[in-house]
Amino acid sequence: MSKTLIAVDEDRLDRIEAQQKAILAALQGARVQPAPEWVSITEAKAILGVSKSTIYRKIEDGEIEVKGRGKTRKVRIG
Repeated sequence: MSKTLIAVDEDRLDRIEAQQKAILAALQGARVQPAPEWVSITEAKAILGVSKSTIYRKIEDGEIEVKGRGKTRKVRIG
């Protein structure tokens, strides 16, 4: 395997290293939590990146499970 050397602007490399350090600092102590199983229609549309009408259509088509009525309606995602 051959190696190729490239020239990189020192200031740009310093900025990249600073960004990397900032990302690592932000991740220190971070916790990964599973998404909640049952969420509101509004939360589901944000999580899935679709419109409310798409959520309702998926409910009608049986693609998304739903429980409750009215404002307490929750859908199962994941």
